[in-house]
Order: sequence, then structure tokens, then C-alpha cells
Amino acid sequence: MRRTTIRIALPLATASLLLTGVGLAAPSSANMPSTAEGALTRYTSVPEVLPVGAWARVRAIETGSGKTVVTLQARGFTANETYGAHAHYKPCGATGGAAGAHYQNVEERPGNEVTASTDPAYANPDNEVWLDFTTDSEGNGSAQTVVDWQFRPSASGRSVVIHANHTSHGGTPPAGNAGARLGCLSVPF
Repeated sequence: MRRTTIRIALPLATASLLLTGVGLAAPSSANMPSTAEGALTRYTSVPEVLPVGAWARVRAIETGSGKTVVTLQARGFTANETYGAHAHYKPCGATGGAAGAHYQNVEERPGNEVTASTDPAYANPDNEVWLDFTTDSEGNGSAQTVVDWQFRPSASGRSVVIHANHTSHGGTPPAGNAGARLGCLSVPF
């Protein structure tokens, strides 16, 4: 008797959702994943703070249920350190300020993509994409978040900025603050 094997290939986005266990509807074909990877644009020259060659991969998947799953993988960072990381309004540039403020679903200051929010009603992990991570003994780390919204279209793209500290939920330092901008990866959100 002859045995036939049937293999079914799942789209990578669907497989990723299944593996994460978030149980969300698969993205529509119109909402293909946004992915970027590579060495970071560096905003510090101190290798002990952000080693030369630090690399990141960011993937955002917009689901058919209106959610967005954003995953960050980081390699080559300082071992056993905690970093803040957020989606920002603009792509990376020559300086850390070029990326603008944290991207917000509900904007505290509509149309102002430069001034950072410190009001916890707006600067929070439900209204922004926060991807804080702690590296292991080899300098590798990852983070994933699911937000109940999708990115608005952008002609220029956006970025994920790596910050020096874990993100504050409020108090001292103010909400959304994660310290100096160390590096950046432009992402086509």
C-alpha cells in the first residue's frame, strides 16, 4: 500500500499567531506583516551601553479582529540589562529626536508627533506600543505586545527606538519615560 503525505503550508503570519498562543484571528491578505531587521542606527558612541553591531527584528501583524501583534527580537546587546523600547511616529534619523515621540493610538496632542506625552492616560502600554525587554547572559532578548488597535497609514514609515531604561508607568520618572535613546530601527508600520 502506498502512503501519501499531505503538507499544508500556513502563511508565516498565521503560524506566528498560532505559536504565540494569543488566539487572534489571522490577518487578512490586505494586512500583510510589517517586518524590519538589521543593525540599529546608533545614538550613543559608548559600546558598553549599546554594543556595536547590536541588531533587532521587529514584526507587526494586524489581525482581522482589529488588533496588532508586535514582536521585537534583539541580539548583541549588553548582557543582563533591561531596555525600554517603543514604536515612534517617524523613521530613524541622524539624531535620536528624528524618530519623534512615541506613537499613540489616541493622541494626547493630535498632529504633534514630536512632543512626548507624560500623561498616564495617554502614555501607557494600551495606547502605545511598549516592548521593554531584559537581555540574557549572551545579550539577547525579546518582547511581544498585543494592542487593541491598528496603526494609521504613514507615508514615511515609523520606527522602534531602544531606550536606556525600563519604561515608567508614572510618578518619577513620568509616564512613558525610558531614558536616553540608544538606537533605532525603521519599521514600515
